[in-house]
Parts: sequence; structure tokens; C-alpha cells
Amino acid sequence: MVAAMHEMGFRRLHLGIQSLQDEVRAAIGRRRSAAEALAKIRETRALGWVVSVDMICGLPFQTLAGFMDGLTALIEAGVNGVSLYELLIYRQNRRWAERHGLTGRSHVPNYGMFLTGAFYLEGRGFRKNLFNHWADVLDTNVYFTFPQRGEDLLAVGTTADGVFGDYHYRHPRYAAYMDAPPPGLEGGLRKTAAEKTLWPLMTAIRSGRLSAEKRAELENLAGESLLRRWMVNRLVVPAAAGLELTPGGSWFAGNMLAELAEAPLKVQPGGSMIST
Repeated sequence: MVAAMHEMGFRRLHLGIQSLQDEVRAAIGRRRSAAEALAKIRETRALGWVVSVDMICGLPFQTLAGFMDGLTALIEAGVNGVSLYELLIYRQNRRWAERHGLTGRSHVPNYGMFLTGAFYLEGRGFRKNLFNHWADVLDTNVYFTFPQRGEDLLAVGTTADGVFGDYHYRHPRYAAYMDAPPPGLEGGLRKTAAEKTLWPLMTAIRSGRLSAEKRAELENLAGESLLRRWMVNRLVVPAAAGLELTPGGSWFAGNMLAELAEAPLKVQPGGSMIST
């Protein structure tokens, strides 16, 4: 398949590796061994592709040592980018999570694993180009960074996020997606006036960086107290020409977005009042 796609001009592969501990991979239903996954990464990188991966914290049978060994193996195999996530429990995987005793867990060990991985990636020369994605210079992460360029996105496939202007759509279920006529833009919502105003700031937070201009916009819309609290708690720190999320800020980015959405907004950039 990779050879055929290479002939068609494709040059990027993103793999849901999740873990390179074989016991963990068996528990989450991965059919290939860790060795096979690493071989595929090396093979695809040899073709000149950009290869990135997902790694998850909080999986059954997972250990910190195994997680870190996995990151080292991925870097040595030549990956260009790594996205770090915590395992989230939804209705779809709740029974599986209950069988593995994950529903009553503490988030603290997962948080520690996430931070350890983030600092390690930064120590190996990877830099954030999304709040939870560490990349080298080849991995520009075009899919997730399209809002920074003001682009629309036609997303094809279940759970893929697509955006056209103020219309955002996603198909949460595979069967519903397959039953919809192509390209399947149903299942979306239009942004409210407040969401339109906050969208550039939310996009900046998701990118992992706030320029000096976006920092001033945040203080103008939500007041200085919100940003001050983020800085006191070291969710963001000063960086070249603005602010950037720390690894802790990357973990709490969703909370930061929620706080911004709930903040009593003062004025729109043009000066008109916003009702919240």
C-alpha cells in the first residue's frame, strides 16, 4: 500500500502507535508487534516520507520505563513527530476500560508520564507545532495547523474534523459516515458570534504559542487576570515575540480553552460589545 501511495505522490504517514510495549499493544487490540511497527516506520522514512505517531499515557499494563523506551525507539527509527495524549474514556470504550480497572484511576501518574515524555522530546530537539505535538523541522503538521493559515479543510472519514468558514463538522460514528452521501458534511454546527471572535485566540493556544499580538488581544478580550493566572501556574511562559505553552500547559490546553470560552468578554476587536 505504501509503495502504491508513493507512486501517487503521497509523502506523509501518521501512525497510531499508542505504545511499543507488546503486552500493552495486545490489550488495546494492536495486531502488529512493536518490532513490526518500528520496521514500517524505518521502511517509510527510507522512501523520504515524513512519519509521525501518536503515543498514549494511561493504558493498561503500561509502565513509565516502557513508555520512555518506546519514545527512544521511535526517535532512533527516525520519526519526525510525536503526539502525546492521555487515554480518554468515552461511552464507546467504557466497558473495556472497566475490565482493565481504568475508570477509577488517578490522572496524576498519567500527567507525570506525559510531562516526562514532553521534556524528553524537547531534550532530543523536538519542538511543539501544536499543543501536544512535538516535531522536527520536516514535520510541519499541515493538517492540524490549517486554522493558523486561515484555510478551510475538507476532512474525509469518521471522526475527522472539517471546517468551512464558520461551519465545523465531524462524524462521530463510522456507520453514519458510510451512510451519508459523499463528501458527508452533515453533523456540524456554525460558530456563534463569540466563538468567531475567540477562534483566532483558541487556534493560537492549540498551536502552542501566543504571539505578542495575540497576547494583547487576549488581555483586551478576557482581561489581564486570566493570563496572569496561567503564567503564575506556569501554563505559559515568555518566549521569543510572545508566549508558549509549557508541557504542563499542553496537558491543560483543553481547560485553558474552556476558561477562555467562559470568560466574560469585554469588547470585540472592532469595539462592539459581546454578549456572553
